[in-house]
Amino acid sequence: MDATLRKWRDDGKHLPEFLRDFHEAKDFFQALKEFVEIDDGNPAKDISAMTAQIYVVDVLLWYLARHGYTLQRSRARLEFDDIRETVAAFVEERRLAQELMLKADARSDKPD
Repeated sequence: MDATLRKWRDDGKHLPEFLRDFHEAKDFFQALKEFVEIDDGNPAKDISAMTAQIYVVDVLLWYLARHGYTLQRSRARLEFDDIRETVAAFVEERRLAQELMLKADARSDKPD
């Protein structure tokens, strides 16, 4: 493989920006798992967000990039949702749910 191609791919330049950072990608795949309804019986239902992230980022997109394919934002003039806003909303909902759970645990630990 050409050294320039290898460096470009190893630097993650073949990925959309929101998938280049491991933590942002993790939040994206967790949001994907939460928001996309997968029917019972579909084998994808049993795939964890972590497994999906590893396969898509480290295998599929890496392999496609070697052959000159990348994901890109659509140029269609439509009102798309903002991926970063969607994921940020998911992260905030999860944070609030965890906060409520911790507060409930703290109240249940107090003696009567």
